[in-house]
Amino acid sequence: MKKNDLSQNDFLADLMKEASLETPSDDFMENVMTGVEAMPAYQPRKKPFFLFIKSVVPWILLIGVFVLYYTTSDLPFTNYIPGKEYVQNVLLPSLGTFFTSFKELFSTKFFSISLAVLVSCGILFGLERLINRRSAHQHYVL
Repeated sequence: MKKNDLSQNDFLADLMKEASLETPSDDFMENVMTGVEAMPAYQPRKKPFFLFIKSVVPWILLIGVFVLYYTTSDLPFTNYIPGKEYVQNVLLPSLGTFFTSFKELFSTKFFSISLAVLVSCGILFGLERLINRRSAHQHYVL
């Protein structure tokens, strides 16, 4: 190290000792805090009921199809299911008469008109939802 370097280091050390630290103004914290926006507290949203139904309905339908298949099939291993005779001899004929009564309901003129009105209302509702969903996605605010 040269003598000149040593004197420069001493000079810089003395200069650093004499320099005072900069302090912010008294209202600095207030100014900063007024500029910061308060964030809303995080609140977990409850899952809507229709989403729960949407996730449960396919499983219920699948279980129903399997139960219906095993109670009405002629496979030999399904003969060991308890209550199969009750289902085949009592429940299935009563369901048959229930559905034949619906067949008479669907064959009337008034039902066909109301069905056409309901189908057209459903189509219009679906189109309106589709159009509103697309317009909401296109006009987002930055």
